[in-house]
Amino acid sequence: MKIAHIFVPYFPCQVERLDDPSLAGKPMVIGGQPWEKGTVYCCSPEALRDGVHPDIPLRQAEQLCPQAIFLPINEERYQEAHRELLKALAPFSPIVETVELGNLRNYIKTLEKFYGPDEKFARSIRDVIKREANLLSQVGIASNRFVGEVAAHLATCSKPQVNPRERSKPS
Repeated sequence: MKIAHIFVPYFPCQVERLDDPSLAGKPMVIGGQPWEKGTVYCCSPEALRDGVHPDIPLRQAEQLCPQAIFLPINEERYQEAHRELLKALAPFSPIVETVELGNLRNYIKTLEKFYGPDEKFARSIRDVIKREANLLSQVGIASNRFVGEVAAHLATCSKPQVNPRERSKPS
């Protein structure tokens, strides 16, 4: 079996920036307003650099990054963007599994004859996601789900991570 794991880093933040380009490059915290009870759902890389991370209280996020823009969770919009991702991936394989929003697995066994070697195939997936959904993604290809997910997290938005097929163990 061969799996392409697709990871869209900071998925909710990327979606918010699609809808409001003025948010580009600014620290952003999604989860509500700092005076509300609740925790950070997602944060942008700019807020992450100041120590904000998911699941900390919103008040603490404001203390760490007072210049951050705080936004409510827009789950319906994130679901819509995720469906666009699924639609973009449909031509690659009929079997696409959602791990969570912006995090998918595409079962790609025997597709080399159509898309070429794994690295070229991974770049094709990344390019289609950028063109069709306007999102940056990290793609990892491996022989199983766990290694594929690790590969996707080790990849960058500009360079996929391909793990060669597992070698058989010597007897």
